Amino acid sequence: MVGVALALKIHRCPVCDKGPVEVEDVPYPQYCPHCDEEVYPSDCLRIWEEVADHQSNVQAISRFMLAVEHLIPIHYIRYLAGESLPLLGSVSVFVDGPLAVFGNPAWLHGSIQRYLFEINTQLSSIAQPPLVIIGLQKTGQVVDHVNLVERFLPKNRIFAITDEYRYQYILPSRDPAQNGFGYETYYGQDFIYKTSTGRVFVFALPYPFGTKDETIVDFQKAKTELGRYPQLARALALVTEFESDLYENAVVPIALAHRYTAISLSPGGRVLDILTAHGLQSQS
Repeated sequence: MVGVALALKIHRCPVCDKGPVEVEDVPYPQYCPHCDEEVYPSDCLRIWEEVADHQSNVQAISRFMLAVEHLIPIHYIRYLAGESLPLLGSVSVFVDGPLAVFGNPAWLHGSIQRYLFEINTQLSSIAQPPLVIIGLQKTGQVVDHVNLVERFLPKNRIFAITDEYRYQYILPSRDPAQNGFGYETYYGQDFIYKTSTGRVFVFALPYPFGTKDETIVDFQKAKTELGRYPQLARALALVTEFESDLYENAVVPIALAHRYTAISLSPGGRVLDILTAHGLQSQS
């Protein structure tokens, strides 16, 4: 709604550790009601918990980058839903990596899952196909496993990875999670797909449920049923159409994204130095 500020809750203040602290998604400064120190809407991601005085900030920066990679597509989907909902029925989004959020921002995965389910429900109500979001994995434990067995896989085959298969063949040294794999991190189901050309891809589609509540559906079983993914055929067609030889297990949209967002070491580094110096001077 226009003119209404959205409220966010920070589970505890980064300064005084008291909470929860409620903030609004607004551009002006906001302050903790307990210690009167400035807080930010982004503090709800809990990235600041990874920051310490005597260690590298690489972990915190990586967590932030991975969280933003999932938030940006949701932002565009929200914008398009507000401007022209039917348009989303013809849109596809590629995410580089699994449909999951790890670390301190992992709570986001549940909100993303609910939102995508709501969007697809709205699309269904106006007789539009569901939104296609594909999480394409180029590395990781599943990809390593597929590289070992892909020569035994027939072409033109799709397989939804069940928890039983994952814990028996991919993660044999790990005890099965009580609530199922990825209960606190994943919002999408992993698939293994071998194309007609012999290329093998590991990708994910959003769960076709708004919640993982077992009282509503047998989630661990239902999430691997291919018939529950009406966008599956379109996703397979897209992966097949855009398969690329530039990178292993890659498709053209992902390859182009890496090409046009990469920063060259020498001239790109100098540009960042100039921007940093300019920013510091403007604050002094």
